[in-house]
Amino acid sequence: MKIKVEHIIGFLSIFLGIITIILTLHFPKFNIGKEKVPGPSFFPNIIAFFLIFVGILEFFEAKHSTRYVFLQGVNKKGMRNVLIIVLAIFLYTISLIPLGFIITTFLFSLAIMYLLGVGKIKSIVYSFIVLAILILIFEKLFRIPLPGGFLNLYI
Repeated sequence: MKIKVEHIIGFLSIFLGIITIILTLHFPKFNIGKEKVPGPSFFPNIIAFFLIFVGILEFFEAKHSTRYVFLQGVNKKGMRNVLIIVLAIFLYTISLIPLGFIITTFLFSLAIMYLLGVGKIKSIVYSFIVLAILILIFEKLFRIPLPGGFLNLYI
């Protein structure tokens, strides 16, 4: 059996769905009186079951597909960009708590935009805009506290 694009998409969807369900097993349960109400795991589990369902559909779709996985046409610069982006995401996740959301998100956004060919000035301006929009949405609109990092010590 040749591996098709749909096989990879299906596997990744099912894998992410299962990992999400496993991670939400330890989320707290909520009760109001004797009634059980959906807790913080409710929405992630809906997304997880949707991912598993879509992953299964992708496996069935692979039977009719002719798109095989090839590395033809992938040049060294494109592969380098993919590896740098994966590394940047990893560094973003491990530096988010110690450095805080503002610094980490700005640097991540700046680095990715610059890597993808956006000019220096535009990268800086767009990174500030992305940061401002994310802060407005999560901190102001949804009132979700974002990691402050070492800046919390000075504010």
